[in-house]
Amino acid sequence: MNAFPYSNEILGGLLPRENVRSIYIDGGTWESLEKRILARASMGEAELASRYKRFMEETEFKDEADVVIYNQDGKLDEAKKAFEEAVRGIAKN
Repeated sequence: MNAFPYSNEILGGLLPRENVRSIYIDGGTWESLEKRILARASMGEAELASRYKRFMEETEFKDEADVVIYNQDGKLDEAKKAFEEAVRGIAKN
């Protein structure tokens, strides 16, 4: 299993894994995300099912990410700050 699931898709496999850093944005439980998604806009069952499938696939890689950012409901500013700090930290190395 590729530790960075979309590296081949996004980077075309051009960079070796040791040169790639991954940041996982954890938006919470599916139930929490579903509420947030539906509060923003109405969505059909098929689209919601597609999002759920992707959520489940991406969740599998959380523990393999180099950095995990927690984006909890109502705490977007904190998540943005953590993301910026993570990128700065990665850039220094």
